[in-house]
Amino acid sequence: MNKYQLLTIFLLFLLFSCENINNIQAPLSSIEGKRALILNEGLWKNGNSSIDLLLLDSNKLVNDYYKIVNSFNLGDTGNDILVSGKFIFVVLSGSQEILKLNKDNLQYLGSLRSIGVSLPRKLSINSKGTGYYTDLYKDEVVTFDTSNMKELSRLKVGPAPEKIVSVGNKLFAVNSGYGDFRKNEPNSSTLMVIENNVVTNTIKVGTNPIDILLNPKSNSIFIHYLHLPSNKDSIGGIQEYSIDNYKLIRSWVGNYSRISISEDYNYIYAVNQSGLTSIDLMNDKSTKLYQKQDKDILYGITQKGNYCWILNAKNNSVTGNLIQFDLKANKVVNTFSLGINPSIMIFLNDE
Repeated sequence: MNKYQLLTIFLLFLLFSCENINNIQAPLSSIEGKRALILNEGLWKNGNSSIDLLLLDSNKLVNDYYKIVNSFNLGDTGNDILVSGKFIFVVLSGSQEILKLNKDNLQYLGSLRSIGVSLPRKLSINSKGTGYYTDLYKDEVVTFDTSNMKELSRLKVGPAPEKIVSVGNKLFAVNSGYGDFRKNEPNSSTLMVIENNVVTNTIKVGTNPIDILLNPKSNSIFIHYLHLPSNKDSIGGIQEYSIDNYKLIRSWVGNYSRISISEDYNYIYAVNQSGLTSIDLMNDKSTKLYQKQDKDILYGITQKGNYCWILNAKNNSVTGNLIQFDLKANKVVNTFSLGINPSIMIFLNDE
């Protein structure tokens, strides 16, 4: 075997052993095994949001799979993504648009555009297929028909609404007040309960709330709040409220940037600048699982099976990566290169 043959073999080995591949053209449904999608926000007003495809059985990742399928970019500033039935819905804040995609092949099926000074932020879809999203600029919850992507109604809520979740015939939405900017306005830093397009309860919660996690096991919700950048002594934390009477059950103080609840609803996993922490909901014990040594910004977290999947945005301006942390071995076992500002990971084989 001459040196040119050896060089050819070596180059082929490099080509096929790489964990990031970008030449898959087949639809999702024809790709065997378990799959996940990662939403990358991109940079504000740069139009470079993207969706990456992770093949979990083979540990192969396809960057910008949405563009591969549709031959055009996803849009600007992707802030939310979820699966509902046979469809995937994506919130593009900068594009002022909600996209509807085919779950099997990620093909674009249609969209709902918000006009005027508007910023769609977070999304929820109830069991009947009715969609809801928060509009951060208009201080509204918008109801829409997911079958034809037509707007049905708008409801005025508090300043800068963020996360929204559907529980039975109720909606829960948090009004952040947009940090320091609108902290003194009425209904800033509140949780609102919505029934039949009417606000039926308003509960004061931690300052600058941004997220809601549902725990059907305890019939409660967790509110993640950040406090205010101007208040250097403030930290932020998590509060648990009863769905029945909306009373505070317990709380944890911590400067968490993102949180997620485990599949069995027994743990909350949280990331911040120092790494990954778990909170045991059975005994309230907090445990540091992963100590980060660099200055990278951990931008998202989710748990599936034996792993926590940590979304690393690095410095918020370059391509990030996905960190696969083994909860049993208590160590990082893999990393994958992603798009810019990866924030949300969803799994497609749960049903």
